[in-house]
Amino acid sequence: MGAPISIRLRAASPGLLALPWLDPLGTWPEDAADFRDLNVGPSRHLVRFVEADYVLYALKELPTRTADKEYRVLRDLEVRELPAVRPGGGGGRAPPPTWIRFRKGGRRSRRARGRCRRCR
Repeated sequence: MGAPISIRLRAASPGLLALPWLDPLGTWPEDAADFRDLNVGPSRHLVRFVEADYVLYALKELPTRTADKEYRVLRDLEVRELPAVRPGGGGGRAPPPTWIRFRKGGRRSRRARGRCRRCR
């Protein structure tokens, strides 16, 4: 049996909990989720878009320190009511030290997505 998994959500989402979190994001089969193809720029880390419970999420696989920092920055932007994607939670297991952060899509986040080079 692998290492235990930890998932933290800001709002309950049975659709997100049903995803295959024990596998790396890049190996999830196409039928594992309701994947969406969005026209976004390149990213340093793997990003996949999923619709779950009628909400669009961006799933991003990151090293733990990077994910924690990005989450704090996104929360700060949200508190300041600046245009950015909203962090929805995170999850992961070790080894390897990888977290998957989900960011809730919405009207504000779609508008901001084109402006933020880090989020492409």
